Amino acid sequence: MYHNNKENISPSVLWDAAKAVLRGKLIMWSSNRKKEKEKRIADKTRELKILEEEHQRNNNVDSLEQLNLARKTLNELYENQVTKKAKFIKQTYYENGPKARRLLAWRARKQEASRYIHKIKNPQTNEVRYNLEDIQESFVYYYSNLYSQPPVADINIVESFLDSLYLPSIGTEQNKKLTQQITEEEIGKAISNLKGNKVPGPDGFPSEWYKCFKQMIVPTLKSCFNQVLEGGEIPISWNQALISVILKPGKDATECSSYRPVSVLNIDYRIFTTIMAKRFENILSDLIDTDQTGFVKNRTTHDNIRRAFKIINHMKPTESVILSLDAEKAFDSVRWEFLYMSLKRFGFNCQVINCLKSLYKSPTARIKINEDLSDGVSLKRGCRQGCAMSATLFVLFIEPLAQAIRESENIIGVTVYNTEYKICLYADDILLTLIKPDISLTTLISLLKKYGSYSGYKLNFHKTQILTFNYKPSKQIQKHLKCNWNNNIIRYLGVNIPRELTEVYKHNYVPLTCNIKHDMDRWLILPMNMYNRIELVKMIILPKLLYLFLALPNEVTSKQFNEWNKIISNFIWCKHRPRIKFETLQLAKKEGGRALPCLQSYYKSAQLKILIAWYDPSSDAKWKELD
Repeated sequence: MYHNNKENISPSVLWDAAKAVLRGKLIMWSSNRKKEKEKRIADKTRELKILEEEHQRNNNVDSLEQLNLARKTLNELYENQVTKKAKFIKQTYYENGPKARRLLAWRARKQEASRYIHKIKNPQTNEVRYNLEDIQESFVYYYSNLYSQPPVADINIVESFLDSLYLPSIGTEQNKKLTQQITEEEIGKAISNLKGNKVPGPDGFPSEWYKCFKQMIVPTLKSCFNQVLEGGEIPISWNQALISVILKPGKDATECSSYRPVSVLNIDYRIFTTIMAKRFENILSDLIDTDQTGFVKNRTTHDNIRRAFKIINHMKPTESVILSLDAEKAFDSVRWEFLYMSLKRFGFNCQVINCLKSLYKSPTARIKINEDLSDGVSLKRGCRQGCAMSATLFVLFIEPLAQAIRESENIIGVTVYNTEYKICLYADDILLTLIKPDISLTTLISLLKKYGSYSGYKLNFHKTQILTFNYKPSKQIQKHLKCNWNNNIIRYLGVNIPRELTEVYKHNYVPLTCNIKHDMDRWLILPMNMYNRIELVKMIILPKLLYLFLALPNEVTSKQFNEWNKIISNFIWCKHRPRIKFETLQLAKKEGGRALPCLQSYYKSAQLKILIAWYDPSSDAKWKELD
């Protein structure tokens, strides 16, 4: 790298070339070592055969000594191979043994259908295909259409729409901070924060390689990253991605749309976008309204849930609706031109926008089907999966829609203490609380269609949910908004919201308790000791309960905690009589316990977190106003 680092050579080309050479060197070195070992074994085996034949002819002491020496040497070579494999097995055991969270999670999961795809329906002809090449062709056709660019609206009309909205704008100083030269410290920190044991991108370099050679590669990465930041060419390898498809639960396995695409990008691309996402993080809260709680600093999922429950109390006497919108392939449908225009409206300068344009200039992806790669698919829209900037860009992309809803006089929200509450967002999960539904819903549907024609946003009617209060929709409204109008419960951000708030406990904690019982009965047959079972409680049961503790404003009784403790105790001791007191297991390990979670303590801590939020000036959640 250092010898070729000349003025007339692009840093991006230099970095890509360096990766290609290093990959070749590593493959060659690994191959040579393997060949040398195989050659030594083959040579010794041949030598041993010759010595055995010679000893059979001569049957003297010298030939016997040579024969025994050859046997000993060959045995040592085989023993070295066995020892090496044993060490890897031992390492795997310690990583995935009694402390093995990853293996434990794998064993505790419900049995999933094999990821092998035997047949698929061709989206073009609707015929079922069985051959691997035909299956790949079907997926390529599907994703080519999904990521293709639909007809774009007139740019002047889109600009006029964005200019009509009251959107905040960043200034010169904030733009300077975004575009200042990337430092070696930023790169080093991003590399140090990489998670290990993750699938590498198409170039094959894992995060462990970057950590191992950090000191050597950081200067070259710095030159490459700063060139990209200035809007220059990106490394060609950054355009590549691998897409694995995973069947969604309960979906038809023969439909391409039933599979969730999981994209993997190169680690160096992730390092660059992580640095940029960190820079955006510090200004995002100034641009995005507090209605949006997804991927914005100091905002949490629970903020909107608590706010929704408080607003419902003020909706019951009036004719009103709660509408949970779900976008169809939300992140994959983002039109880049609309995104760039939105960024310009938010005040981002040309350098920032050109940097993003270079990242999204000509990305491609290959689809991994049955461990085989398809031909490349050109991506012409959508936020790239695996990119650290995707969530940030989507939040900026969806904010104009949220602002248009806020500013619309005919979309009427619920007024509480002289403040109107219309919309809550967590990324693409939108919850609307509206009164005068005939006017509000008609205007909303019209706005969503207009915004969709500009941006690519499309409503998924099958997943859109609605909860009505003292309201019966007209046939015209039902025709335009084709969803279930007879719901008594809607689900938002993992929480069931019933029409009657007195039933919140019944519709959330009771089903979760049943699921915990069911899961633990299923896990009883797994060959695990007490320590494994405690780890399983920490890893799977505790997060589910803690999420509800933080989100729901309900009191949990001592009787309920006793029931959960009994279920957990039966699981830990396999429904046998406990040999250690439950309270003793809850003690810290240094005090002689096993650090089994005390659910009641976690519940109290969750309630204290709410109290702390009241006095935290950095928390600007809107539920505090309602409190």
